Amino acid sequence: MEGCSQVRRVYRGDGRSTFEELMDEENEREKRVEGVNSVEQKVDKIRKDEVRKVLKRMKSGKAVGPDDIPVEVWKCLVEAAVEFLTSLFNRVLESERVPEEWRRNLLVPIFKNKGDVQSCSNYRGIKLMSHTMKLWERVVKARLRKVVEICEQQYGFMPRKSTTDAIFALRILMEKYRDGQRELHCVFVDLEKVYDRVPREELWYCMRKSGVAEKYVRLVQDMYERSRTVVRCAVGQTEEFKVEVGLHQGSALSPFLFAIVMDQLSEEVRQESSWTMMFSDDIVICSESREQVEENLERWRFALERRGMKVGCSKTEYMCVNEREGSGTVRLQGEELKTAQEFKYLRSTVQSNGECGKEVRKRVQAARRMDPNTSASGGAPSQNTSPIKDPADLRDIIVRQGAIIRSYQDQVEALQDQLRGASIATPRDPPTAHGESPHLALPDKFDGSADCCRGFLRQCEVFFAHQPGMYSNEETQCAFVMSLLTSRALEWASAVWDADPQIRSSFTYFTGLIREVFEYPAGGKDISIQLMELRQGLDTTVDYAITFRTLAAQSGWNDASLWAVFRAGLNPELQTELACRAEATTLSQFVATAIRLDNLRRQRQAGALCATTVHPLARPDYPSFREEVPEPMQLGRSRLVAPVHQHLLVPVSLSVSDCCISVPALIDSGAAVNLIDGALVEKLVIPTFLCVPSLRITAIDSQPIGEGYLKHQTELLEFRVGLFHQERLAFYVTSSPANPMILGFPWLRRHDPQISWHSGELVRWSPACLDGCLRNQGQVYPLSLPESKAMEEYIETALAAGHIRSSTSPAAAEFFFVGKKDGGLRPYIDYRGLNAITVPCPYPLPLVPAVLKQLRGARMFTKLDLRSAYNLVRIRKGDKWKTTFHTTHGHYEYRVMPFGLTNAPTVFQALINGVFQDLLGKWVIVYIDDILVYSKSLEEQVLHVREVLSHLQQHHLYVKLEKCKVHRTTVTFLGYVISRQGVEMDMAKVRVVTDWPAPTTVRELQWFLGFANFYRQFTRNYSSVAGPLMSLLRGKPKRLVWTDQAWAAFQQLKECFTSAPILRYPDPDLPFVVEVDTSSSSLGAVLSQRHGEPGKLHPCASYSRKLTATEANYDVGNRELMAIKVALEEWRHWLEGARHPFQVLTDHRNLDYLCGAKRLNPVAGQMGLVLYLLPIHGDVLPWVQEREGRRSFQGI
Repeated sequence: MEGCSQVRRVYRGDGRSTFEELMDEENEREKRVEGVNSVEQKVDKIRKDEVRKVLKRMKSGKAVGPDDIPVEVWKCLVEAAVEFLTSLFNRVLESERVPEEWRRNLLVPIFKNKGDVQSCSNYRGIKLMSHTMKLWERVVKARLRKVVEICEQQYGFMPRKSTTDAIFALRILMEKYRDGQRELHCVFVDLEKVYDRVPREELWYCMRKSGVAEKYVRLVQDMYERSRTVVRCAVGQTEEFKVEVGLHQGSALSPFLFAIVMDQLSEEVRQESSWTMMFSDDIVICSESREQVEENLERWRFALERRGMKVGCSKTEYMCVNEREGSGTVRLQGEELKTAQEFKYLRSTVQSNGECGKEVRKRVQAARRMDPNTSASGGAPSQNTSPIKDPADLRDIIVRQGAIIRSYQDQVEALQDQLRGASIATPRDPPTAHGESPHLALPDKFDGSADCCRGFLRQCEVFFAHQPGMYSNEETQCAFVMSLLTSRALEWASAVWDADPQIRSSFTYFTGLIREVFEYPAGGKDISIQLMELRQGLDTTVDYAITFRTLAAQSGWNDASLWAVFRAGLNPELQTELACRAEATTLSQFVATAIRLDNLRRQRQAGALCATTVHPLARPDYPSFREEVPEPMQLGRSRLVAPVHQHLLVPVSLSVSDCCISVPALIDSGAAVNLIDGALVEKLVIPTFLCVPSLRITAIDSQPIGEGYLKHQTELLEFRVGLFHQERLAFYVTSSPANPMILGFPWLRRHDPQISWHSGELVRWSPACLDGCLRNQGQVYPLSLPESKAMEEYIETALAAGHIRSSTSPAAAEFFFVGKKDGGLRPYIDYRGLNAITVPCPYPLPLVPAVLKQLRGARMFTKLDLRSAYNLVRIRKGDKWKTTFHTTHGHYEYRVMPFGLTNAPTVFQALINGVFQDLLGKWVIVYIDDILVYSKSLEEQVLHVREVLSHLQQHHLYVKLEKCKVHRTTVTFLGYVISRQGVEMDMAKVRVVTDWPAPTTVRELQWFLGFANFYRQFTRNYSSVAGPLMSLLRGKPKRLVWTDQAWAAFQQLKECFTSAPILRYPDPDLPFVVEVDTSSSSLGAVLSQRHGEPGKLHPCASYSRKLTATEANYDVGNRELMAIKVALEEWRHWLEGARHPFQVLTDHRNLDYLCGAKRLNPVAGQMGLVLYLLPIHGDVLPWVQEREGRRSFQGI
């Protein structure tokens, strides 16, 4: 370039005038005179999640702009940067003026790698701009893309319209015309420096016409109108000059702005020329006739030149598919365009004859260049591809990298100090360019296993050797090794980390201690002893040889000694066969011979076993999507015969590019990876990428299968197994025509399905197969204005509190609101899909009626309600993405436990029980987030409440004061009214039942019975009263048909609730009375005690249920006897060991015969035996009392 006088002129003396001439020329363009009425639209403030998203996607390692702030500085500051940038961007948005640093840019000419290197037209000017401004532009672009609609002919700025889609569409169009033997005329239009020629007034006009808010137009206008540029090259730089025309090359917003301009300027042309494809400044015009394509090209030229842009005739080319003789050529302004047989369109070679060989060879060569195991010529592995030949160069690079890191640290510290003042500081020393270190995988975690100790330390040494800039000192290396320790290794290191300072400063000393502690011989034996005792046993020779060579490499023995030890460890049969062969002259040859003989022997045994099988399993017949071809890949070196080859095949629905195809998938536990056939990948055009490094694939005898390596892997493919199991998985590409898809051992281990080998079906999925399964995408519900406002407040509050965060999870649940008692709105998320596949937590919830019996003797009560109870529990790492929900404002996931999860109540119950472990059953009852403190006096109540609050404070749990009821004699708790007298129904809920209108549908009746069932213990013979209503639901009817009995039962049930008694707390110091009764369809019982003078029966509990079909056939006596048996079993915990005799009251006189009967019928005998076998102290006495028509049966 220095030899070119023209380039030197541009860079040295006349550079300013040359670029000013290019960027300020009027081009004789027609000025836009018509106006567009601008509409002031409301522009929302920029949110933190928008800034966080663009900052995360911003790539590192880019050259800095005029402000000398690299993007790595903002990435290092993380949340502090997000907060500061959000504030800065909102100030810019409000003031509609950008900072001065954003208007300055540095222009660097880049050669286009085509044409004459001495011609300035073959250089593209790339502008280096502020990374902070690029972040701002990305935020604005994301907002504009939601507003501006780009036409269908535009590729690259719409979903599912990438470069690949544009190339694919053009190739398909050309292929269709080749197959139909018809002509297709294509013109590939080249626009001369189109980015630098876009008129600014056209840009403002097109933005307004596209519906862009006026505030954004003024902001872009302010950023462009006062922009200043400096040209820099190797010999220096020019003075600043003003730029009056064109878009910024290198700007994040420019491609989208150019798409808007092209979309508006070509609107009239597209209506007359529909066969047009545009990808930025690459335009393809197609037509069935040469005259039509020439006419359309002229329309485009006129429309573009009208607005200051120019078509380059020298680089615009014409191509004809199925060209006939005499077709002619295409002309533009009288100049004949170049006719091409092939054209490089979007970096892909398009040929008129439809051949793809050149494109395939180009991509294969590119893949070989990327593969470190092959040379550029496709031959043997390259010897030395490192550009660094002098160690001094490497030292210089290390020094420069250290300077860069120190510079970044200075910038981070300076920005942290100045963020408090809300101003951007310019770092003192900009980072210099430096080479990138090779990409290496991180060493594996080390848990203290002796077998892995040597390999772990070797991985660390190699990693540090190839990352000298990042891990230049030993303190950093020691800290890195410490971060990789887990389990017992981490426990040991944590114990000695503070005790011995040398561990933190000396890598050699630290690794020496690790070897001393963990690298002991397996089983406590020396390597030599392990070698001497090593035997093949049931292992294959391959496995035996691997173990032998691992130990031999550590022993230091010579080959002669190792040869004898290896032979002695082989099985006797193999030793006999090796004794007859003498071709091996080295130890490696002897090991290879032993492996080959063992494989042949095992294949012969497998063949003999297959020959004895008579009835092979029937292979499932799945429809094939292509013709049958021979199967080249098998697990062994020879083809398995049919009986052994049968495996489990399942139909899989594979979704690729909005189409679904059914393929049979082989479930193979012997495959170490998941595989897919290469022919299927080519047929479905599945995207793949190169595996670095390649994976070696071998058979059971360690011989390579096919090419021996897996070099390509697909992107995540979505497929469905069965009706509901849906997931995304990546596959390695191989050659397996007989089995297009193989689900290997990793898939089986991940999902652990239950397989019926008898029927050849997947019976059940493991409950643990959650992480790879996709949930159905829930819909976004429309919200009213109050709901939208409540949603915005909830999301803003939850984001600020750290309860939720933005998510990219494939899962999604619906978000909506339900009303509260006080008229407010409670957010609700529909997690039914997630709950259906969640493993239930076995921790029990307390039974409310049972725990309320503990309140005997209590006179004072306090009810406490925890604030945001569920949000106090953090979700386990790796499970947060499952709680994702989406709204009209974004996609979010919970970091804390939300409401609606099936395990949320049990998990929080386990937490709160642990908090009050020493108080439960004494004076505290806890049901999830509701706490009841009960005491016998006010003085005790004060002490008890104080201790409960102390427990809560110690565990950082806090109550909601407005919902607490303190030191009350009567309190409502979990739907019950609790007082010193006992438990009664909440009258507010009773009024709901009594005012309940007559149900008209089956669903409404179910709601009524479910609500009434909550208070069934207050109603005597509830099952008998509600029986006619329950009979209406028998057989799952679709419509409700009322009967007279059902209507009477409906009214009677309402009356029963209005007259329900207060249930007293059972007192073991008073005698119990058990009353039983039965009907033809149900039985009931009441547990009572006598209180006061004279003693009046007060109910403590009631029980009722329907009779089974068998029990309904019993005679009256047996039913009454069965009722006594059921009642005594229900309240056994009160009656067993009671201090006083208890009574059983019944209205059936015929039970007297039990006292003197010499022989009982089988039913009565069985139930009577159960009564006598019950663990009740004392004997059952005869009937002693008859009172109010009821017989009394006493027991002790």
